[in-house]
Amino acid sequence: MAGMFLRRKQQKKSTIAVGIALVLIVTTITGLLQVPLLKHTSKEFVSEQSWQHASRLVRRSTAERGCKYVTSGPWLVADDQGYTCSTKNQDPATGCCPAEPPRYICAGCQRASHCCKHFEFCVSCCLSVSKESPSARLRNMERLKIYDLASSGTFEVCAVACKSHSGSLLHENAYRSPYHHCYGEEPPTTLEPQDGPTSGLFSFLTINSSN
Repeated sequence: MAGMFLRRKQQKKSTIAVGIALVLIVTTITGLLQVPLLKHTSKEFVSEQSWQHASRLVRRSTAERGCKYVTSGPWLVADDQGYTCSTKNQDPATGCCPAEPPRYICAGCQRASHCCKHFEFCVSCCLSVSKESPSARLRNMERLKIYDLASSGTFEVCAVACKSHSGSLLHENAYRSPYHHCYGEEPPTTLEPQDGPTSGLFSFLTINSSN
């Protein structure tokens, strides 16, 4: 009995030793594999991450003449042609909004600060501004330099600009203003100047749903 007990104890020790050895081997191999990754934590890697950030915001229809579009909730869609519509009026096949005026809607946006209450209207308004001035100005905004947007279209640039502005935050979990989607360089103010035409989401959806 004593001999059997000793054999089992030795087998248990051997098993533990093998397990520890395997862990050490795996850890060593993993460390060696990670060395090249550390060397490539450069603009190439950051560019890929930044493009993934932009592409997550923008969706694309698989239809031949489909649209790229963005949506952040159950109500609104903005497409790359400058049209905004309710989700129920979006063409499910192409992803496009109805090509009916008005185009480049800036509902609920502050013209002075270039900040909007709603992400989709921000993208739409940003597209309007990019038609009036070179889109390179958007790409060269200081706050967008962390993203590599050189190969991105204006629609993607507008989507990233409207979605990411650290200056929108007053505290970690509070916005400075309800106008926290911005396509300009400056952060939104805490004041609420008069909105642009068609000032709210409710009025837009009411008009849109009657079409």
